[in-house]
This record gives sequence, C-alpha cells and structure tokens, in this order.
Amino acid sequence: MLFINVIGSLGGVSAFTAMLGAILFDSSQPSTIYGFGANSILGFLNRKYLPYALYLGAGPGVCGHTVLNALLKYLSPLTVSTAMLMEPLTGSILGYMFGMQSLPGIYTIVGGFILIFGLFLTIIGENQNSSGDQSDSIFSKARENEQHDEDEVKPLTANLRNK
Repeated sequence: MLFINVIGSLGGVSAFTAMLGAILFDSSQPSTIYGFGANSILGFLNRKYLPYALYLGAGPGVCGHTVLNALLKYLSPLTVSTAMLMEPLTGSILGYMFGMQSLPGIYTIVGGFILIFGLFLTIIGENQNSSGDQSDSIFSKARENEQHDEDEVKPLTANLRNK
C-alpha cells in the first residue's frame, strides 16, 4: 500500500511541476491558471475540447490498457512490454497514413527496424526459455528456499518454547 501512495504522490508532484513549468517558462503563449480558455492549464475542460479529452481518457487510455492486461493471459509480460515500445513507430506510420504528419525521417525508420529486430529476438528468446521451463524452475527454487528457511526456524522456535 505504501508503494501505491508513493507513486500516487509522485504523479501529483509531476503534474504540479508540469503545470508550473507551463505557466512560468512558455513565453510564446503565456498560460494561466484561471478559466478554461485555450491558454489555461485546465483548457482541456473547455466545452470545445472536453469530448476529445474524455475520448482520449476512455478510448486509448482505459481500453488500451485493458487490452494490454488481457494480452498478459496469452503472452509473457516481457513480450507485451517489449511490444509496447513499438507505439512511437506505429504512431508515426498511422500519422503519415492519415495525413497528420510527414513521412518519418531516416532515424525513425532505422530505429523502427532496430525495435522490430529487438522484438523478434525477445520473442525467439521467450520461446526458447519456455521450452526449457526456466521460469518454473526459478519459482520452484524460491519455494524450496522458503521451505528450507522454515525448516531451520522450526527447531529454533521449539527450543525457545521449552525454555
């Protein structure tokens, strides 16, 4: 529970710092903390932008993370988290396909090939590890260590009770 509280407070600190930075350091479009105008830090709550903000929260936010959690039933966490690294590349390609941005640059294309190659290696490595059941052996060794520790503690507690 403490971990969740720490992460939650860090998120609040990050949000506060980002808003403060937008107010203080963006001289080209000064931001305000008042109202819901285009230059307000709460501008996404404007009637014009609220449907978009709700869509982005519900659509890609909630539904996207729900799909990622559902994938964990069928794929390993390593494969899912590595595949998430493809998001900037697929976003660039989709942006180009829908006419929202220009063709990705050479560095994006080279980086995309490196990401795809890394994902390929991750999937191959996962398949090789799953055939050897290394993950089960790690957990079984941990259970054996716990059992061994409990066996060592039992005689000690019995001696304390006899005294």
